[in-house]
Amino acid sequence: MASATEGPVLLIGYGNELRRDDALGPSVARAVGQLDFAWVRVLTPQQLTPDLADAISRARAVVFVDATLNAPPGAIQIGPLAAAAMDEPLGHLTSPRSLLALAAAVFDRTPPAWMVTVGVQELGVGEGLSPEVARALPEVVETVRGLVVRLAARSSPKTAGGGPSQLELTLNGNRPGDGYASWRAQRQAAVLALAKKLALPLDHPVEVWFRDGVRLRGRLVLRDPPPFLENLKAADLELEVDGVRFRAGEIDSLVRLD
Repeated sequence: MASATEGPVLLIGYGNELRRDDALGPSVARAVGQLDFAWVRVLTPQQLTPDLADAISRARAVVFVDATLNAPPGAIQIGPLAAAAMDEPLGHLTSPRSLLALAAAVFDRTPPAWMVTVGVQELGVGEGLSPEVARALPEVVETVRGLVVRLAARSSPKTAGGGPSQLELTLNGNRPGDGYASWRAQRQAAVLALAKKLALPLDHPVEVWFRDGVRLRGRLVLRDPPPFLENLKAADLELEVDGVRFRAGEIDSLVRLD
């Protein structure tokens, strides 16, 4: 078997895509997979099956993504996942914890594992996410993307015989969702720091002139941060005046009016 640190981060988004919001897991996994990270392997099974234990044992870390009715629609819950004890029933090997236990028993290795669940509301027969869950999808994708990036950078897997293997991940908070709220606040702070570099008078009335001669007057608003901040430049900040959106780099001149 190849070194665990050379293996991929395994992202398993599972659910029945013909049962409305149950398609949340596969939808999120595919969206992250489209980012073409070479070190992420994406699987989108309709349900968990024992054969997944082999892929799990070869991964440097694994993230499971699933829908749940035990949370408000769109609510994100994240937490580390431990293998089921071998003296517990493995429940036909169809749960994340039982698959981790199977990987340890058969392949002598359990990687660090995390569970991401998202609240849903419609599981009836049909295609397409419910409107509320669909609106939450971009935030879920970004949350999972951030998680797999950190797992890839910080995981240090151990063999099953060496004891539990869970890394520390900075998603602060004691309640489900607290870590996500902290992450969003940090993302917003990073964008505000870029706005400060440009001396943008956010939330004040302004007159903006653009290079093509167009002029706008109104309150200057910073739009929501983009999904990925790593390569964001100040000129790419998305702003709004009087309902018109534009990027900071399009501004020719700007005057505060109060």
